[in-house]
Amino acid sequence: MNTSTPVRREATTIRTAVRERWTSARDARTARRTLERELASYRTSAEVYDLLALVEGTDGDDQDAIRSILVGRLQTEEQGARLAS
Repeated sequence: MNTSTPVRREATTIRTAVRERWTSARDARTARRTLERELASYRTSAEVYDLLALVEGTDGDDQDAIRSILVGRLQTEEQGARLAS
């Protein structure tokens, strides 16, 4: 009885799953960087708060990512202002 064939199939399945996970993670990072670049045009705190107000009434993964990026930018800006004073 040859037991190596099921083991090989299982190993191939695991490798395929790992590759798909890596590809998915890479695609998610690329999408996040693209979104960050697109949101970079909102430069002032007032612009960022306006965009946050627009996004506030919506739900979904994209909106969560937008909120996260914008809130992070506001926090970084506030920290920079505190260090400058």
